[in-house]
Amino acid sequence: MFDKNKEKNIHTTLSDIVRGMLHSVNCSQEILDQHYNRIIERYFNSDGTPITKSFNIDSEKCVDIPLITLINPSALALKEIDLEMSLHIDQVNVKKDVCSNLADILDRGSFNVSVVPTNKPNDKQSDMVDISMKFRAIDAPEGVSKFLDEFIKKINPRHCEPNKD
Repeated sequence: MFDKNKEKNIHTTLSDIVRGMLHSVNCSQEILDQHYNRIIERYFNSDGTPITKSFNIDSEKCVDIPLITLINPSALALKEIDLEMSLHIDQVNVKKDVCSNLADILDRGSFNVSVVPTNKPNDKQSDMVDISMKFRAIDAPEGVSKFLDEFIKKINPRHCEPNKD
């Protein structure tokens, strides 16, 4: 898209740019999903049992705690993205879409574009795009929270053998 050769720029459409940005935003959600999957995989054995740590409460009581209950499963999620660039419309093509449920033909414009210098008084190169992303801390999905709650409910002290030192 940012090739200085204008002949190559003519093949970039505004729709391509928008689809690319939407793809990037959707990828951030996929990364978040993978984050929760990795957390679960990290704290469970291959047979599905939780990895636990035994703690002595006192000389007679012990408790086995699933390690997954000791973590904070919150994460960062993309809250907002601002994109600023100047585009030159090089060509407008009319495309026809057929709506399958209405059997109508809709005309729409397809804009072939190239990136141009902005009007801002700076030395920014013409092939630069300003992108600002804001993230926010989010709680774990409800399913993950309920999953963890079930393990927390099962934590009960048990009688353990006193140390014979």
